[in-house]
Amino acid sequence: MDHIKNLLKQFRKGNLNEHKKQLLYRWLDEFRHPDATPLEEHELQKSLLSFKERMAQDQAVKPAFILHMPVRLFRRIAVAASLLLLFSAGFYFFYRNSHLEADIVTNILPGGKKALLTLSNGITVNLDSIQPGNIITDSGFTIEKKANGELYYHSTGNRATGATSAMNVISTPRGGEYTVFLPDGSSIVLNYESTLRYPIAFSKEKREVQLLKGEAFFNIAKVKAGKQPVPFFVTVNNQVVKVLGTQFNINTYESAYISTTLIEGSVQVSAEKEFFNKTLKPGQQLLFNKTDQTMRVKEVPLEGVTAWKEGFFYFENASLQTVLDAYSRWYNIEVENKHPNAEQSDAFYGKIPRNTNLHTALNILKTTTGINYKMENRKLIIY
Repeated sequence: MDHIKNLLKQFRKGNLNEHKKQLLYRWLDEFRHPDATPLEEHELQKSLLSFKERMAQDQAVKPAFILHMPVRLFRRIAVAASLLLLFSAGFYFFYRNSHLEADIVTNILPGGKKALLTLSNGITVNLDSIQPGNIITDSGFTIEKKANGELYYHSTGNRATGATSAMNVISTPRGGEYTVFLPDGSSIVLNYESTLRYPIAFSKEKREVQLLKGEAFFNIAKVKAGKQPVPFFVTVNNQVVKVLGTQFNINTYESAYISTTLIEGSVQVSAEKEFFNKTLKPGQQLLFNKTDQTMRVKEVPLEGVTAWKEGFFYFENASLQTVLDAYSRWYNIEVENKHPNAEQSDAFYGKIPRNTNLHTALNILKTTTGINYKMENRKLIIY
């Protein structure tokens, strides 16, 4: 069984050669659980057949996923079948249908490229309502919406007086995300329920933006004024992150902490109350306590931090409530969690594409954990 687990693990990472894939297929064809009912065996065989047909026929698009409770791994055929859900990049997925509640809403779609842009004159533009390629002007700059949900700032050469003090604000709703390319070449990706405030033009001495709430991934361009690098500052709550050119992620969703994670380069993090700076190395995460403004640093796997930007939910040692909070924000639904183990930690591991609909995401949760749920309009009830 350990050998099969290892093959499945390699398969999820896309590291199996053809010989090992054939070994895995053969085991999956022969696998039987002694307690399985005939119906379960029949459904498993259908899943396996479709799984192999898809693997043979489909050559592109969506990576699939797995979400499971480790203690139940291989416990039932339903869980064994759910392990097949994770295909390597470039393959479709197939999953075993579970019993749905009669009143489930099956057509709640995932979030997408949605945001509101507030210009320096106070006018708010719903970016969903304008066509790709449309141009907005503000204080001597053009702002162009691209087809892939990106916003680009360009100087027209006729910069208005006071442009460096003219501010724009972009906000994403529940179920929204957006990318902003600033005039200096820096890009900022906003996750759902996030707000960023920034000047249309930066001064020669410093560049500064404010993350008012939510989560953002920063890719900061290196800029020099003469021979001197122009630093970039991100302020969030009472925390300041100083960078010269680097990639990092800031997350403010937790009620108690702000997490700053360095992907590459170097950043310094400081706080108003504490008279010290922390310099992070790639792979380090700083947790800033919002209440007492203290800090602590730890090593973290970067895949889990940046997965949202790549289009995935990523759960590791996550409670059921953590999973449901993510679903609530992305699918813009209300959640009532009546499950007795809602706050149990170290319960869930998984990677799920965010472009899947709620129906599929809930089927995975139900099939792999045994929870029950129902939908009342846009309210999800877990029990």
